[in-house]
Amino acid sequence: MSHVTLRSRLQFEERDSMVRFDEGAGLLVLIRHRELVALAMPPDDDQAPQRPPIRCESAGRVERISFSLDHQLAAVQRSAVDLDIFDLASGSTFPLAARSSGSSGLAARHRGRILGSHWPGSEACELAVVTTAGVELYRVLRERRSLKLLRRVSQPVSWSVYSHETRLMLLAAGQQDNLLSGLQLQPRSAVRLPRFEVLLSPLQGLPLAQPLAQGQQRPRRSLQARHVSVHRVYDALYCAHIDEEARKVVLYALYRDAVLRQHELPTHSARAALSVCDNLLVVHALDQQVATLFDLRINRSCPISAPLPLTTLPADGFSPVYSPHWLIAPPDKVVDPLAGRAGRLRLNLRAIAASSIDKVCLLEFLLLRSRSNLVLLEVLADALSELEPLPTLSRMFALLQQPAAQAALGAPVARDGAAAANAPVVRLTDSGRDNEALPAAVAVAPAPAPVPPAASGAQCGSHQSESGAEEVDDSGTGASEGGGEGERAAEEANGGGGDGDGDGDGEGGSGADADSGGEGGSGDGGDGAAASDGVRGADGGAVVGDREAAASPAMGGGGATAAASLAAAAQQADADRQEAA
Repeated sequence: MSHVTLRSRLQFEERDSMVRFDEGAGLLVLIRHRELVALAMPPDDDQAPQRPPIRCESAGRVERISFSLDHQLAAVQRSAVDLDIFDLASGSTFPLAARSSGSSGLAARHRGRILGSHWPGSEACELAVVTTAGVELYRVLRERRSLKLLRRVSQPVSWSVYSHETRLMLLAAGQQDNLLSGLQLQPRSAVRLPRFEVLLSPLQGLPLAQPLAQGQQRPRRSLQARHVSVHRVYDALYCAHIDEEARKVVLYALYRDAVLRQHELPTHSARAALSVCDNLLVVHALDQQVATLFDLRINRSCPISAPLPLTTLPADGFSPVYSPHWLIAPPDKVVDPLAGRAGRLRLNLRAIAASSIDKVCLLEFLLLRSRSNLVLLEVLADALSELEPLPTLSRMFALLQQPAAQAALGAPVARDGAAAANAPVVRLTDSGRDNEALPAAVAVAPAPAPVPPAASGAQCGSHQSESGAEEVDDSGTGASEGGGEGERAAEEANGGGGDGDGDGDGEGGSGADADSGGEGGSGDGGDGAAASDGVRGADGGAVVGDREAAASPAMGGGGATAAASLAAAAQQADADRQEAA
């Protein structure tokens, strides 16, 4: 059974039209002889209203077209030097070369050939025009029917690739067009990324040692725009290079201060394409007509499943899978012009679960996917009915308790892959300083520090041990009458160093924490007992139950001593009650 399914979301009549997909505006554009038609891709929610199509006269030759995010303006490129702005509301048109804000046409004279136009929808610029001389950022003055040049980034450009999801464009230069530099259009600024070189594999079948005749040059391979794309996977930005000669995909991690060659994924195909579906990288082998799934968070070098054919339903009316005229658009769109269909890629989680052997790895995979609740319950039910070993069940339930504990403490939980993809979780940082985060796209950031695996005991609170793992913080979770008891236990364990609050409100004293040299109290001076509901660590550690504390490796020295003292005090109290009875 296939792991990826293509479902139709839009039907249209091709009628000898040039079909383009506008990623930023989410429109399928049909360029006809005298008419331009733009159709909105319906959302996944069938209850949402369908937007009416946009129709306007082409008024001449149209090479490229891009719509603004509010579908009120359109940039129509008619030639290598002509670009018109359509105001669809008023029907007016004005060219890019119009003078504005005191300009004397200097931008038009030094522009060069126009390579494309994009609408990032930010305060830094409303319209970005890429030319062979660089990038020009404009603001549209609708009342004056003109453009205001805000900034010009001057550099030679051979071709460019733009990703609206990340508001990032890659500009190619060099003799082999393999020197790439990035420009990200953030809400209030434009950030330039370091230039990096894409390594090209040598052409096969060319003897390098063969001498050349006088005046003859050795054939060189140039990097093509169709082999480069920008993708967002989880909270990271990647430049993907499809190396057809080596039959692999090379991922370059993009950060503000560096670009790292990070992953190499096999394609086993001379013709490949990429999509991102629910934070999974889908590699389409076009000649073999199969799709392979990669999860960079679980395995960074091998696919999570075997290559399988892409599935389409007969009722959707698509052409045969991976037909030559198919248009694979980012991040997960597929357009079939001959059949007049446009659809989205969807994961078949039940098929993936059925082909998986490792239950723990499968559960970890499903926790990172969206709309996987039913499949999660089925996997757990199968594990219980098949009498899986107790260590396996312990690890499975530990994986489930980690997001539950984080949600109970108000921490962000990366449960829904789609929700995590839309949240501004990655902040743009430079030398330890936090700056603005993109509301609708991910800001490039330096490489994050490696996070150590979770030790036994739930990762709660904000204290950290010497090893870097988060400690268990039981403040505010115990009974209100345990304030004095927690204070006394902390003083016994640390020589009276902490002066925790004994009013039972669970707040910490003024002593140092357990991770600051072991001089302070046990963390907080509230009830020293752990939460009443037991939480098991990721490695199947001891259960932290009512009136008990687990001495885990993730806790500091003072916290472990205090936990042992509290456990001894609880046992002594139980013995006293039994003797009195």
